[in-house]
Amino acid sequence: MTLVLLGCDVSTEPDEVAAVTAKGSSEANEEVYGDPCSEAVTTPDMVACYGSVVRQAETRHAQYLALALERQSATPDLASQITTSERAFIAYRRAECDAVRDSYGNGSIKGVMGQLCRIKTTDERTHTIWRNWLHHADSTPPALPEPEPLL
Repeated sequence: MTLVLLGCDVSTEPDEVAAVTAKGSSEANEEVYGDPCSEAVTTPDMVACYGSVVRQAETRHAQYLALALERQSATPDLASQITTSERAFIAYRRAECDAVRDSYGNGSIKGVMGQLCRIKTTDERTHTIWRNWLHHADSTPPALPEPEPLL
C-alpha cells in the first residue's frame, strides 16, 4: 500500500519524497553509526555517498510523517496543521541548506556541505515528528523506533 503525503507540495523540488510505502524501505530502517562516507576520498565520491544518505534520511522522514498523518486522519484539522508545518519545514530546509551550500562559493566541497545540512535538518525534523506524534508520554511503546541521527 502506498501512502501519499497529503497536501505536501514537493513539485518545486523533485528530490523531495512525495510517497512512501506503509512498511517503509529496509534502507530507511538501517541504523548508521559514525560517518558512512568516511571512506569516500574524492569530492565526486563524497557527493555520491552523501546523496545516498540524503535519500535514506528523506525516506525515513517520509515514513514517519506518513504514519503521523495517518494517525491523525480522524482529526483533519490537526492533520492539516501537521501538513502546514511540513511545508514550512521544507521551505526552511531549502533556504538554510542552500545558504550553507552557497557559503562555500565556488569550492568543490559546496555540494557536500549542502548535503550534510540536508541530512542533519531532515534527521532533526524526523525526530520532532516522532516526539510530537508517534511517541507516547506513558509506557506505551512508540509507533516507530526513535530515529537516531544518520551522521
